Amino acid sequence: MILWDLGVYIRFPPGSTIIIPSALVVHSNLPIKLGEKRSSITNYTAGSLFRWRYNQGRTNKVFEKKASKAQKLQKERDNERRWDDALKYFPVVV
Repeated sequence: MILWDLGVYIRFPPGSTIIIPSALVVHSNLPIKLGEKRSSITNYTAGSLFRWRYNQGRTNKVFEKKASKAQKLQKERDNERRWDDALKYFPVVV
């Protein structure tokens, strides 16, 4: 798999499970040789499910109405760090 934005490619062994924020990271696969076979299964999870969990079972609209100033401030801080936090899950290739 090539992660273009990160400038890396990663070779995964057969049977690997890979989870990436595909809407945020441009990615592709390398071509395979003639006669080789590759199979993959792609799953999708709506971002709203992650927001629902973060908001403790509430939509963003309900959260904004009922959250304290401290909760809103914490959410704003978390949103600013989200990209950096997500990058920590990617392996570092040296």
